[in-house]
Amino acid sequence: MLKRFYLQISFLMILGTVVLLSCFGGFVYLELARQLRMESDASLRSEFAEVHDRLLTVSRISEDVFRLLDTTDDKGMSVYTLIHTSSGNYVSDNSPVAPATLLAHASDGHLTSMVYGGRHYRIFSDSFVKPGESVQIVTYESTEQTYVTLHHVRDLLLLVGSVGVLGAVLFHLWIARKALIPAQKTWKAHQDMLVELSHELQTPLATMNAIVATHVADKEIQDDLSREILEASTLVKDILYLSRLNAESFQVHLQPVAVSDLTDEVIERFRPLLQQHRIELSGSSQPGLFVMSTPEMWTRLISIVCKNVVDHAEEGTEATWSLKSQSHMIQFRLQNRARSTPDAGIHARDITRGVGMKIANRILEEMQGNIDIRTDGPWVVTTIVVPQKIKLEFQRSHP
Repeated sequence: MLKRFYLQISFLMILGTVVLLSCFGGFVYLELARQLRMESDASLRSEFAEVHDRLLTVSRISEDVFRLLDTTDDKGMSVYTLIHTSSGNYVSDNSPVAPATLLAHASDGHLTSMVYGGRHYRIFSDSFVKPGESVQIVTYESTEQTYVTLHHVRDLLLLVGSVGVLGAVLFHLWIARKALIPAQKTWKAHQDMLVELSHELQTPLATMNAIVATHVADKEIQDDLSREILEASTLVKDILYLSRLNAESFQVHLQPVAVSDLTDEVIERFRPLLQQHRIELSGSSQPGLFVMSTPEMWTRLISIVCKNVVDHAEEGTEATWSLKSQSHMIQFRLQNRARSTPDAGIHARDITRGVGMKIANRILEEMQGNIDIRTDGPWVVTTIVVPQKIKLEFQRSHP
């Protein structure tokens, strides 16, 4: 139980670290991409403004005028300029993109992106009218280096994040283990105390039973006291068994158990006790059923369910049970009429409380099964479902 808690705590701590590193890395990556794009956009707009202001001062655009323009970026980036007029196109030297392609992707007053020849480009374009002609200025630059930088940063963040996660896993496992040492000591002391207390209580209970048998003359009072002492002794044994089930050193070696006959035996053992309460229990089991369990565990499991009938069933009623196979599962079903009071009614949660049900749940956890207790009008239906173990019997034919 503590190991499971230790693993859960470690998982939550590791998950928190992974989420934190992912958020931090994602924020760094997105912020860097935003900054690089903003710088690119500012560079294109600045270049556009310079070319625009210079063209407004000339009366006529020509090749000589274009050559006099400074079409290089102030920051040394690879920025190119295209001037499109009715008389022709003027393009920067070594322009990597054809004018027709630029004009097809350009949108006046907007920043756009495109991929040409396997490389990424960012474009800014706008138009204005000079006397006698319309002029469109297109400034663009290659953002391939930006993509290379972002990919490098992404890979670096992934590497750092992976190392960070690995370190966090080792660190949190160590921290969780250290933090659980006091809890483990407390849990062990608690389990040891329960075992010792359960053993110590057996002696006074046995002494009380002997005193009642020899010193109480009234038969009715003797029976009542003996019954309560027996109930207390059974409760002590249940506590001792539950503490053993919950012990960290407890390991169950499950084996195929023939539960059909074993269930019949347990039911027969409870029949005299049920008859004392005038409860008739009837039912049958499908023969040849096997589950992965131990005889002790299955006996105690069925006994707990039958004990619930003794404690909670209405006297003078009938109860039915069945054990059968359903779709590779074994189902044990018990139905009885519940004892209720006019003000309290029937509550399934009252039946599911107690040490006995804790033992049943713990046993079914080992067997990978489950128990369901629900009310249906005045009836209480208890259903246990566990995986079926198919027992193969090979028959040899002799000539």
